[in-house]
Amino acid sequence: MMLSLNNAVKISEHATSTGFFASISDKNLASYFFNSGSRYEEEKLILGAAVRNILALNHTVTNKNLIVSLLTMLECSEDVVTSDIIRHTLEIVVQYTHDDM
Repeated sequence: MMLSLNNAVKISEHATSTGFFASISDKNLASYFFNSGSRYEEEKLILGAAVRNILALNHTVTNKNLIVSLLTMLECSEDVVTSDIIRHTLEIVVQYTHDDM
């Protein structure tokens, strides 16, 4: 079961400050967000919410699981602005995802 978007974002605000980046398997992706400074603050909150959703399900935080979580959040979002932030976060994760060989 997925956390509601609002609850997940609230939880991720705490997770962002406590280093949820360490949970992400793709260290290049984690480094990109970690080193982005204030440029992607809203995307970091969404990414944190996705990470928390994945961890709540006792899954590994892989790019594939991040994509699934972000797509689910996008489907559930009713706010246009929030949907746009989720979509941008998804684009960044997909950009860092290598095709299966």
